[in-house]
Amino acid sequence: MIRFQLQSASHGTRTKAALGLAAVLCTACGAGPDAPAKTSSARPSADEAGFIVPPQAQTLRRLQDGGLVLTGTAPAGAVVRLASPAGSAFAATADDKGRWSITAPALARPALFGLSATSHGRTVQAQGYIALLPKGGSSALGALLRAGAGALPLGPTSERVRITALDLDAARAAIVSGAAPTGAVLAAAVDGVAAGEGAAAADGGFALSLIAPVELGPRRIEVSGPAASAAATVEVRALSRPAPLPYRSERATDAWLIDWITPGGGVQTTYLFDSPGPGA
Repeated sequence: MIRFQLQSASHGTRTKAALGLAAVLCTACGAGPDAPAKTSSARPSADEAGFIVPPQAQTLRRLQDGGLVLTGTAPAGAVVRLASPAGSAFAATADDKGRWSITAPALARPALFGLSATSHGRTVQAQGYIALLPKGGSSALGALLRAGAGALPLGPTSERVRITALDLDAARAAIVSGAAPTGAVLAAAVDGVAAGEGAAAADGGFALSLIAPVELGPRRIEVSGPAASAAATVEVRALSRPAPLPYRSERATDAWLIDWITPGGGVQTTYLFDSPGPGA
């Protein structure tokens, strides 16, 4: 039985026998456990010997042609790489303030990418995986998928409650996530039954752990705030292990469903909703 537990995506904590999407994505970005070690006879400088801050994705926007522009932060001068096990890879160099921008072409289907940064000859992998979505009839762009935690939306912020994702493990323990006004106190319900509570963070994102497993079949997920609420309907189905790629996507009602292998070798399902759904 797989329970939600936060797991690091850092390639330095895995062995050659490690399972899951992280190993595949690190190999795709050139930082996998089988990559040759780099040696040097020169003594590293203080900066080179220090800790490398992992890159972070911060914003995502859609171009008119359907492409996506992902921006974020990394160490100044680092080469930032976005790589998929399907073979696609894109790169950019962080400027002197540590800012970078990568443009990906329009996609026909959702794709998962590992995000890494290389500085002073060393590569560090970001936590989680970037999911980019194809152009459709909604504002959904993509999300940061996190093992054992709720997917964080990458896209416009919100001044109202929005449900953007639902994550489930093999036992159907669930986390509902989205965006809301900063600090808003929120309550979640499944089919009208109270299921969890929490608050939006300083950046407006929220991730609420539900107190009971979500049953199979059609379910109505609601998140209510002090002055607004949102709802989404989802058909919960049994989790399935993807193959041959370490992730698989399919279209569900008003959502993209992505099954993906976590760094620990388990499987997690993420529903990324087209829209926040009708207000309750």
